[in-house]
Amino acid sequence: MGRTILAAGLALALTAGTAHAEMVAALLVDTLGPAGAAQDTQKRNEDTLESRAYRLSWGVRAIGADKLHGLGITGKGMTVAVIDSGLAGGAPGLAHSISNASIDIVPRRKEPEKSDRHAVFIAETLVGSPEGVGAVGVAYDATVLSVRADSDGACNKECAFSAANLAKAVDYAVSKKVRIIDLSLAGDEPLGSRFEAALGKAVKSGAVVIIASGNDGKSEPAWPGRYASDPRFAGSIVAVGAVDKKGQMANFSNRAGLSRAAYISAPGQKVVTDCDADTCALISGTSFAAPHVAGALALLMQAFPDMSGRQALDLILRTAQSGGGTQGDTVYGRGRLDVFRAYQVAMSERRDVAAARAIP
Repeated sequence: MGRTILAAGLALALTAGTAHAEMVAALLVDTLGPAGAAQDTQKRNEDTLESRAYRLSWGVRAIGADKLHGLGITGKGMTVAVIDSGLAGGAPGLAHSISNASIDIVPRRKEPEKSDRHAVFIAETLVGSPEGVGAVGVAYDATVLSVRADSDGACNKECAFSAANLAKAVDYAVSKKVRIIDLSLAGDEPLGSRFEAALGKAVKSGAVVIIASGNDGKSEPAWPGRYASDPRFAGSIVAVGAVDKKGQMANFSNRAGLSRAAYISAPGQKVVTDCDADTCALISGTSFAAPHVAGALALLMQAFPDMSGRQALDLILRTAQSGGGTQGDTVYGRGRLDVFRAYQVAMSERRDVAAARAIP
């Protein structure tokens, strides 16, 4: 029997569909302060859509992605594979950002996708438009290759994925030459030889795989995030934990544990997404920390076209804030994601190399 893992979307094992529980009033208090809800009408009149988008996007600001946007670094030309539930019928504002090669890996699916929003939340965290009604994505000019892999009918309850379908999904992403793969999924057991072979192919192709650590509040990442510490995949997989606005580890997030050298922390509690003219969702989970990291890699790989995925991943790990050095610590791993700092370090290192070459 194939192993089954679940979407690592929401704290306390909630299903993805419940993420809409906190609507616009809660959102505005959280982002604008206690008087936010009363002030919203005035704010909408004063703000442009773009300024409102950045105001809502605390995670984008926390990792310094907004500063790179100001430099024209927006992920343009980069593709991120999101292996998850599908996007059908749920993300009209993302249409221009979704690859035509997107696919449902389950042939002849009997149960259509219904109300699950998990993949939509991830995609909007990556590529939400600054000119839309909601928050802005980390790499808003990137393209999402959506690979639907949930088991047929599973998302009617809580989205579940077999190891076999996930292996097919990874293989498909690799066949499309995608260099960044997001897996916002978590389970209790290793996924077996077929999936591990797919990971090996991805690593060999030069892809990097970003995996949510899971939402059980445990001292170790769940699977497949724990593959980050497997020597076979060293340097190509990172497990991602979730932090709140204060940079503190969310109580639901699985910690770094033995994967501390290949673990990074990113915004994942009360992330704003899936807005319409009147409401937004506040979502929490390591699922939504992972696309912050995937988007950061897309920004760096656009900024430095000669940089490989492994080099970009190494860069964000060694420039993470308040980490425990190259071995990391058992809670935050290498530290909190800071993509602007990573960019600055890369620029400095390149200047140093150029200067050394110029010395006769």
